[in-house]
Amino acid sequence: MIRLAAGILFSLTFSLTSSANGLPDGPYVSVSATGSYQVEPEWVEIFLSLEQTESSGEAVREALNQSQKDLVETLEPHQDSIASIDVINSYFSKVEERNRQTGEVTFDGYAGHSRVSVLIHDLDRAEEIYYALSGLDIARLDRMEPGIEDYEALEENARKAALSEARRVAESLATERNARLGPVWGIVYDPLHQEAGRFERTGHHLRLIHRRSRALSDLSASMVDTEFTLPTHFAEIRVVSRVGVVYELIPNAQTED
Repeated sequence: MIRLAAGILFSLTFSLTSSANGLPDGPYVSVSATGSYQVEPEWVEIFLSLEQTESSGEAVREALNQSQKDLVETLEPHQDSIASIDVINSYFSKVEERNRQTGEVTFDGYAGHSRVSVLIHDLDRAEEIYYALSGLDIARLDRMEPGIEDYEALEENARKAALSEARRVAESLATERNARLGPVWGIVYDPLHQEAGRFERTGHHLRLIHRRSRALSDLSASMVDTEFTLPTHFAEIRVVSRVGVVYELIPNAQTED
């Protein structure tokens, strides 16, 4: 689903005289507006960390490799829903643990870490896959991160929405002053930012950037064996663009009574 929204962000200003700040010499109108564009996510990415500690470098290498094999085996039944499984990075280090009170070394060995990305293109199976991963003996399982392929198109549509709203407001102001819009004198774009939540769980927000919540009416208790009781909902990905636009004004001809 694609949604388009627009609104006035800042105060509007109007002038029929020239300004000393580099604005047009003749009449002009300056408006600031915001527009947004949002789409449904196309995929979900899950990040997780594998970690092993052993007494020797060879042992920790084998243990970490076994953790990767267990991960692949767990995801095998879901391979039709998964686009890729990638190791982002791996590293090994010497570790030493000491008794805090006595300072005595209690462990002297090696640790191995792997950061893994699982990209899921079937959003209907994402919760099931996440549930399966949560049962593994892994060091960290991060949240699911929805995304889209063409983020630049989303940004461009948000800019168009903001420009459309700016023109609508400017035309209204020009009409009130018995004038019409002339050429665009200048446009200033504020940085684009993502405002809507990446994803949220029913009943509570997982991140501060979320701006909407889900109703509890769609809860289901039929997922006990394959999914969490509270289902995951992926919010639309929303981009907001802010613009400031200056239009030259063309006064309408005055009519004589």
